[in-house]
Order: sequence, then C-alpha cells, then structure tokens
Amino acid sequence: MRIRLRYLGDIPLLFQTLKQANAQPDGHPESRRDSARRSMSGFLADSALLSEDGFARIEAVHRSSGEPIEVIATRLGMVSEQALQDALARATGLAIVPAPERALPCEPPMPIAFLRDIRAVAVACSDEAVTVAVADPFDPFVASAFASAWRRPVVSVLARATD
Repeated sequence: MRIRLRYLGDIPLLFQTLKQANAQPDGHPESRRDSARRSMSGFLADSALLSEDGFARIEAVHRSSGEPIEVIATRLGMVSEQALQDALARATGLAIVPAPERALPCEPPMPIAFLRDIRAVAVACSDEAVTVAVADPFDPFVASAFASAWRRPVVSVLARATD
C-alpha cells in the first residue's frame, strides 16, 4: 500500500487508512491490536510478575472493559510500571529510555490523541531511522504507523505508559 501525503493535514487520513489495512476481514478495526494484546497477555502469563489468580482477574477486567491488559495490571496495583518495564526490557532486549529524553520533538507531528491511544512517541529522528519509545513492544501497528509517517525504519525503545 502506498499513500502520498501532500501536507501535514493528511496525517489523520494516513492513520485511518493504516487502521483499515490492519483490520481483519470482519472489518473490526481493533482486530490486529487484539492480537498484540494477546502477545502482551502471553508475556504477562509467562512472566513471574503475576500470580495465576491475579492474571485471571486482570483478564476478566480486560474482557469487560477492552483496556490494555498491562494498563489494568498497573492500575490494580498488581505490578508496578517500573517492574513491568524492567521485565519487558529483559524479555525483548529493548533499551529503556530515561524520562528526560522522551520529550524530543520530531517532525512530522502526529496527533496527540493518536499517540496516547498507541502509547508511543518519537524520541529521536535521523535520516536513517526514527526512534520510538513504546509502552507495548508487542504491538506491530506502532512500528508500521511510524515507519509510514516518517518513511524510514523504526527503532523501538521502552518507555512507561505514564511518562
């Protein structure tokens, strides 16, 4: 799929097109993201961060609310964001970005609501790549969205969702 952006106002159209392209045949726009949730779910289930009962409780809340499973785990106090981030770094091999470095501006700007939704932000840009701080390293939509917007490879690093 190739989309041409003539000006920055076309960026919302790009994201709408990407969401449609990532939807499964049933047309449900969250289908691809649900598969990413299963990956985070699998990570949390396999990690020693949660008890079996705690994980079952989190999954029940996830099924009824649709919230990301890791957000529920931290909101309920079953795992701290720092412990989750450290475990993700060990499991994925991704670097953790220190909080002060996360505010670097990169062009083209992406809508703030979209960045909050995918819980990611570009923290460094070069001619070779764009570095993106992500809260969920298992979500394939994030890298594809940033790669499409910047037309260059994406290097992911970890960040906490609340940073």
